[in-house]
Amino acid sequence: MKEVTNQIIQVCKSFFEDTVRIRQDFHMHPEIGYEVQRTADIVGTELRKLGIKVRKGIGKTGVVGDMEVPGATRRIALRADMDALPIQELGTAPYRSTVDGKGHMCGHDVHTPL
Repeated sequence: MKEVTNQIIQVCKSFFEDTVRIRQDFHMHPEIGYEVQRTADIVGTELRKLGIKVRKGIGKTGVVGDMEVPGATRRIALRADMDALPIQELGTAPYRSTVDGKGHMCGHDVHTPL
């Protein structure tokens, strides 16, 4: 079990830089409600890069990634929000929102990237 855990940790570490880059991009380009087309496109692209089948347009702008596991008898569903809030960001981070009046200020915006 420890070997499997170490393998999982190494795989996660290999995605770290891309995950940070994507998260910061989403933070800089917030979209509200059903206007998350750019965000949904990026999520779909990133899922496809991982070999995951993608269905888009679910509930208007939603994205579903179907990961097939041969022989599996159960499924796990994970849900993530992609939309920002109609709030002006006042922070000074280099990746702060570039859109006036919109920001990922909900405190859980690392959820969307893979």
